Amino acid sequence: MENCGEELVVGYGSEIAISLAKYHAYSCETPLAIYPVGNFLDFTFSRFARLFDGVEYGFFDTAEPEYIFVSLSENPYSELQSYFLSSKYIALFDDIVAEQVYQVKHCEKMKNFLKRTLQTYIKSRASSPSEKNSLNIWTLIRLGQAMSYFGQTKFFFGGDRAIVERLCMLKRDADYLEMEVASLKLVINAYSCFYSSSAVEGSMNPSRHIDLLSRTFKLSPSLVIKKLAGSNLFFGGDAINNLKGKYPYLASVFDKALSKIFSLVSCIDNKINPLKKYGLKARQVEICFALAPDFYHTPSTMHLLSSLGYMDKLL
Repeated sequence: MENCGEELVVGYGSEIAISLAKYHAYSCETPLAIYPVGNFLDFTFSRFARLFDGVEYGFFDTAEPEYIFVSLSENPYSELQSYFLSSKYIALFDDIVAEQVYQVKHCEKMKNFLKRTLQTYIKSRASSPSEKNSLNIWTLIRLGQAMSYFGQTKFFFGGDRAIVERLCMLKRDADYLEMEVASLKLVINAYSCFYSSSAVEGSMNPSRHIDLLSRTFKLSPSLVIKKLAGSNLFFGGDAINNLKGKYPYLASVFDKALSKIFSLVSCIDNKINPLKKYGLKARQVEICFALAPDFYHTPSTMHLLSSLGYMDKLL
């Protein structure tokens, strides 16, 4: 991207606009200021931009904002942001799954940071919409800057993001936070069912997954194979054996995470139906949910559901 001699790039508006501004500032090696308006998220305040790569949206390491301006008058309290912040307990839980089942360990400082941030958030006494708004925005800023500090985004998201991104592959104009409402409900129900009874190993048909990914998202089979998650996530492998001894422990940890989520979202009277708004039909949602972990490279319970054959029942 050509540098036109600008001394400062300003990203104003939606998350999409700010991600594009990050990319432009990075390409031109120019300082960046952001002024988010609307449904912004934690990564809005990080150096990572969520951009479309021709197949799906993904995070790219670009320019870190040097100046951040957030207008409380232009950005009133958003229940969608509260929903989104509650999903961080899914991220914390799936990190335990990654460590215990997939033998993937993350930085202890990063894990402790997210735990402390959520503890502060859930213990706050914010009651009025304006107080909740300030708390949400400061928490999002804090998490976004942590992503820049630790140099990654994947730890800060759980299996619900896999669903969001698959839905957004069908509806590229969909708002991330709106899709998060539907995805969080889906992932809570799926995890609750999975951890409420003994895991049963079934059969998975990889060819069926590849075929449906190709036809649903209009991709060539070769491109689908290139985008698939690693074999340990796609097929399960040793993870399924590791799960057997960890299952009771994970079930108890998930119950605690679920209680935290419900304490945050039970008081929210959300009237948005994103699936209806974007014209997604029941079968499309089923397919997106069933295929969600196939392109998702961060270990999660969603991968266990798939590799154990649970998702194939929807296909």
